[in-house]
Amino acid sequence: MILIPVFVALLSFGSTTQAVSLTPATLKRRNDTDLLKPTIIHQFQPPVWLENFYIRPNGQLLINSQSAPELYLLDPSRPDDKTLVHKFPHTNPGLTGLGGIVETTPDNYAIIIGDLNHTTVSGQKGSFSIWTISLEDYPRQEPRVAKAVSLPEATFLNGLTTLENPTVILASDSYDGRVYRIDTLTGDTAVVVHPDDTTVSPSGMEFFVGIDGIRVHRPKNSKTVFLYYNNFMGEGYYRVPIDPELGSPVGPTETLATNLGLGLDDLDIDDYDASWVSAVIASRIIRVDANKTAETVAESSELQSVTAVRQGRTCHDTSRFYFVTGEGKVGFIDTSGGL
Repeated sequence: MILIPVFVALLSFGSTTQAVSLTPATLKRRNDTDLLKPTIIHQFQPPVWLENFYIRPNGQLLINSQSAPELYLLDPSRPDDKTLVHKFPHTNPGLTGLGGIVETTPDNYAIIIGDLNHTTVSGQKGSFSIWTISLEDYPRQEPRVAKAVSLPEATFLNGLTTLENPTVILASDSYDGRVYRIDTLTGDTAVVVHPDDTTVSPSGMEFFVGIDGIRVHRPKNSKTVFLYYNNFMGEGYYRVPIDPELGSPVGPTETLATNLGLGLDDLDIDDYDASWVSAVIASRIIRVDANKTAETVAESSELQSVTAVRQGRTCHDTSRFYFVTGEGKVGFIDTSGGL
């Protein structure tokens, strides 16, 4: 197993590589009796690879399938029924599955689509594009779907997040170790984060997958906006200060945690600046708090191939952290009893 260095993180911005000495967290695991227990609310049949999801303003889950280019809706209050919201055109090579999803404006979403293979954890270069879908009038009217832009130079687009202008998004390329800025209205694109040791997969690993989950976030009482991200096979969690409009780094990368487990996938940041990270190979959910304490809060066979985790969005479920898995499971862990 190859690990990211503990004391030094590097980031290239402009033409200069800078280093900063750090004391990142290492992972702690709770006693079995203190682990949060997953509750499964829906099982897709037959099991399909659920890659990512987003929570609508009304609390419903929009779930991306990577087994087919399909977007589903599931209401946690009525979890027995799921609805196929939209099936994107299927070509091979081409649009074989969905990747990341993010809300740009209320009930409008950007989605990664491409030729994806969850068995080899890889993508087909030249197949990736960003599409938009509007659910403002759904289900009274059919969703409005449009292709925003193709990224022929991308090899494996994966995670999505928004900038200060929410119609401008960032997308991670897990193979090349890059982050793209994409204007979903104009189609303009640019590389804003270039490959380095924190974004590229370590060599000699079973899967060559680096930067995966990404999130732009301004911590409480901070004037600085950061891009938070993890490294799928590198097991590390990082943040870098960025220009909130352009997405480009304005300072060195900080290592928040190391040795979190293989397969770090999507992530969310809660109201207390704590990060929640899914680990698809390690089958766990990890919490990294604002003080750089990293802890496995849930680990279970029910979390096998867990791909994404998000905090509930309504006043009734903010204590819940929903998740989806590559085994077709949808569920949550509940923090109402305390952490």
